[in-house]
This record gives sequence, C-alpha cells and structure tokens, in this order.
Amino acid sequence: MVGRGGSNLEGAIGASLELLPEEGDGRVVVLVTDGVNLQGGTVDLRHVLVTGVGDDGIDWHYGWRGRGQFLITQQYLGMGDNGLEGDNNGDTPDATPLSHPVLSNVTLVGSLSERSDLGVLLRAGTAGNLHNLLVLDFQQACLDLDWEETFHRAWDGKDPTGLLTISHTTLDCASPFDEEVADPFP
Repeated sequence: MVGRGGSNLEGAIGASLELLPEEGDGRVVVLVTDGVNLQGGTVDLRHVLVTGVGDDGIDWHYGWRGRGQFLITQQYLGMGDNGLEGDNNGDTPDATPLSHPVLSNVTLVGSLSERSDLGVLLRAGTAGNLHNLLVLDFQQACLDLDWEETFHRAWDGKDPTGLLTISHTTLDCASPFDEEVADPFP
C-alpha cells in the first residue's frame, strides 16, 4: 500500500505500522510526524487507528480522492496537532485533480493539551464529504475552515455546492468552531 496511487503512509517510516488483513486497514502508533499522509491518488482507508502521533492524525493534499471509513485518531498528552488536516494545494488551491475524499464513521480524540490544536482543519481549497464524525477534546476548536477557496467549495454565495459537506457530526471541544476575522462566511 505504501506509495500506491501517489499516496503514502507517512507513519510507515521509522515507526510502528501494523497492516491488517484487508488493504487499507492499519494502525499507526507513536510518531513524530503525520499518522497517515495522503498525497493525491484514490487509495481507500478502512478500519484505521492512529494513536500518539506528533503532528496530524490523517493529512491529505494534492488531489486525494479516496474514501475512508471507520477511522480513529487519538492524541497522547503533549503530542499531536490536528486530528484531520485536509488541503487541496497550498500553492494553487484550484489545482486539479481536486482533493475530494469521502469519509464516514470517523472519531477524532484530542488531548486537551496545548499541542492539541484542531479536530478538523480544512483549507487550501479542499473539497470533501464528511459524515458521522465525533470530534472531542481539542484545545483550540473542533472545526476550522480556512482560505476563501475552501469556503467556496461549500457555498457559492447563494446555495450549497455539495463539494464540501459535513453531516451528522458531534463536536465537543474547547470551542466548536475556530472563527477568524478573515473567514469569508457567506
């Protein structure tokens, strides 16, 4: 699975990666970087547990269009940044192929420590459909959308686009949303 479809499991480098019987199933434990780093492609993830990573639990960018189901990230005290971090392309947010994963049944557990920032950070023009999320115990906020292009994936100024949706989600963090003055709310 490492490197297939332009994606990689960053956690496989210098850490414990345990692949389960089905392709896309796995567990990543104690890393200094991202647990799963998806760089483009269409690889699917199922039954993935990421614990104790030093940066993001699951991170995607550069046009990842895969699916994920039954995903869990758990931070250790004093470790970790974001539960999910999703980008399209930081240099060219409208680049194609567009990052547009479909995720369901996702649990993100922060540690309420100073390093535990955001449960979900979506930025750089990413799209995506996220369903049935449980996000809890992140210090800064459960959900943060950044960059004008990301907001336009969800809302065209008049109507929802369907390109970026979050449904059936429970947020229980220090704050549910990270709202910034520069956020282009519709």
